Amino acid sequence: MQPMQKESKLQTTGRAYFPPSSWRMVASGAFTLIELLVVIAIIGILA
Repeated sequence: MQPMQKESKLQTTGRAYFPPSSWRMVASGAFTLIELLVVIAIIGILA
């Protein structure tokens, strides 16, 4: 039972460490990076 308790503590800590607002900021940055890579790929194909 001790490993299960450690696992649930780890999950709780992970959720507390990354609040939903931080996930939104990370997602926005990731989408911006993906869009930039798509534009670079299109320019590479056209060039």
